[in-house]
Order: sequence, then structure tokens, then C-alpha cells
Amino acid sequence: MTDLETTHTTYFVPGVVITDSDYNILFWNRTAESLFNIKMEEVLGKNLKEILERIGAGRLFDAISKGEKKVVEINTGLKSLYIFAFSEKVNVGGTEYLVIFIEEITEEIRKKRIHELIVNNVRDVIALVDFEGKIHYASPSITIVLGYSVEEVAGKSVFEFVHPEDLEAMKRIFQEAVSMGVGKATCRVKRKDGTYIWVEAVGKVISFEEKIGVISARDVTETVTLEKLLRVINNVGKVIVHAKDEESLLSNVCNELATFFPAVSIWLKDEGLTKSCGKDFEICNFAEKVAKEKKILFETCEVCGKVKAAFPMVADSELKGVLVTCLDRRQKLDEENLQMLDVLANDIAFAIKALKLEEAKRKAYRQIEDNIYKFAILVDEIKNPLTAIMGLAEEKVEDEEVKKKIIEQVERIKNIVKKLDEGWLESEKVREFLRRYL
Repeated sequence: MTDLETTHTTYFVPGVVITDSDYNILFWNRTAESLFNIKMEEVLGKNLKEILERIGAGRLFDAISKGEKKVVEINTGLKSLYIFAFSEKVNVGGTEYLVIFIEEITEEIRKKRIHELIVNNVRDVIALVDFEGKIHYASPSITIVLGYSVEEVAGKSVFEFVHPEDLEAMKRIFQEAVSMGVGKATCRVKRKDGTYIWVEAVGKVISFEEKIGVISARDVTETVTLEKLLRVINNVGKVIVHAKDEESLLSNVCNELATFFPAVSIWLKDEGLTKSCGKDFEICNFAEKVAKEKKILFETCEVCGKVKAAFPMVADSELKGVLVTCLDRRQKLDEENLQMLDVLANDIAFAIKALKLEEAKRKAYRQIEDNIYKFAILVDEIKNPLTAIMGLAEEKVEDEEVKKKIIEQVERIKNIVKKLDEGWLESEKVREFLRRYL
């Protein structure tokens, strides 16, 4: 090899390694020195396989020995690299040499992965951040999701957009992700209009040396909202099952629903507003309108200006009342949400009907018990005068015909009282049954 050829090969950009047919190293240019952090003097005459395995690049040798063109990730001890390598066999004067070309494509791989991430997640926000959380790049989709322009977020900390209640937890998770190389979290993020949405963020360190990572954030507000609504509906179901009276039922139902909606109210037919809870909730004619039309209405109230969804409470085709929910600016109820709340409203109606029936049973029992008590007293009060009449008739009435008729009538009344007494005993049995099962 001439001096000119040696000089050209030494400074040629790709890494160049030349070995004999047994893979003993004959040449190792400066680019190879830089890539593998090993000087040429340290490897000349040594076996390429042993050198590559020593620096954790055994897979690179496997590709070279098979004549494959391959991208291999290696770790030299100082940094992780993506290496593209291929080899050619050259015969010079009957002697076979192996010329190996090596090129680092770490940056190209990183850009490709970021591009794929962006392409595959068009509506996700992709951001490159440093280990302090400073944003160096944000995808244009940030405008769709959060309302900010790319320029507005560049240079700012990701923590500036996190809800204050989630901030400490997010800082802790961020540091854990920096240490572990990957992390995942769900938190509330502030939009440009001042409202908050729930996002699921996945972070991955793409370079520990450059202290840079990529975050992919997706709007999961609908999912989080649905999960929370399901929990609330489940809790309301428990309230319905364990309710002892209408007052506690309506109060507890409103309290549970108010953990999801800013305000809730329940109107009962013929009674008007019965229970309400939440902030800034004004009485209006919205419920009356729903009761009249007997269907779900979802609109902005003309009286108080609130966005409301109202659901008729129906049990066995009978309207019992109306459930009205007040929504905040970011809350949306899709068809599935509306159906669940519609079913819930009807469940509340059935519970009200059942409780009213139960109360009617209790009142009936109390009335029966009162009647039985009065019945017993009445029987005793009838018996005593009859005994007196019988005695007087036998002692004072001399006319046998008249006496006979009086005694016959007294006996007749006694038979009636006897039947009443027997009926009283049966009523006692009924009372015991009602006492046991009511």
C-alpha cells in the first residue's frame, strides 16, 4: 500500500479495518480508533473477533463474518452506538484480505425513531426534553392538544404545565425515569385556555451522554372521565341498595354525584327541588321542561346559563322526578355516558318507589296494630254490659216471655262477640307475621 493510499484510507470518514483471512488485524484507521476508543497500535496483529467481543461488539463480528450488511447496537463502555457494517473480500497477488467498512449511524437512528414516533402518534404530543425537564422540541400536534404554538413552549419546563396538585408526584416520577431510562405517568396538564386535561405521558431516555429524552403525551381525558364516572355510579348503586329512607337516599345520591359534577339536583314530581349540592346551582325551570317531555335534555339553561344534562327518573312508566347535572367547561358526556346516567336516574326512581312502598307498609302495620288494640278494648267493653243485662233480666224481669227474648238477644250478641274475639286472635297472628317480616 502506497503512502498516498495509506493517508487517504487513514482520514477517510468511514471506519476501515483490514484483516487477513484469519481475521488478524492489519489496519485500523483513525475513524475506527474513535468509534471503538482503541488505538491502532493496540490491535495490530490481534484477532478481530477477540477485540470486538472485548468491547461488547460480538454481534458486529457475527455480521462481518457472514458477509451481512447490518446495523448493530454496541456499547463501547463510554457510550452506546449504532454501527452499520459490511465487508468485502479482496484478493491481492493470491493473498486474500478482508476489507471492513464501519460507519456510526447513531444520530440517524435516533432521528428515524423520533420521526416514526411522530408519524405513529400524530395526535400525541412529542417533546424532546433535557434531564431538567426543559423543552427543546415539541411536535406541532401540541397546538391541537393543548392550544400552544411550538414557539410558546420551547425553552420552558414541562413542569410549568402540570397541575399544582400533581406537580410533586410528577417531579418524582420524572427523576425516576431519568435514572431508569424509561417512565410512565398520568397527570393533569394545563391548556392555553386555562382548563386542564388528563394526559398519559411515556418518557424514554435516548441519550444519557447528551442528557436528552423523548416524551410522548396523549390526551386521555375521556378515559379518565369514564373511569371516574363508573366509580361514582358504582358508589351511587351502593347508596341505593343501603338506603333506609327517601331523605337519606336523595341526600347521599347528590353527594356522590357531586364528586364528579360541579353541581347536582333532584326534583321530585309535585314536590319541586328536593335535594341539591355543589356550587353556584340555581333553581330554574329546566327540570320541569324535562318532566314534561319525559326525555333526556342536554343544553345550556336560559335562566342560569349553566350547561346541564337532565334525566327523567322513571319507574314502571311512572315519572318520579328529574335528575339534573351541571357540567364544567371541559366536561363532555358522550352517548355511552348519557345511557349510563339515564339508567342510574331510573334506578333512583325505582328506589324512591320501593321506599315509598316500604313506608306505606309500615304505616299500614301501625294502623293494623292500633286497630287490634282498639278491637281488644272494644270486645271487653261489650262483654261487661252484656253480663249486666243478663243478670238484670233474670232478676228483675218477671214477664217470662220478655225475659226470654232479652236473654236470646244477649246470647246472640255474645255469639257475635265470640266471633269478634276469635277474629282478634287471628288478627294477633297477622300482627306477629307483619312484625316479623316488615
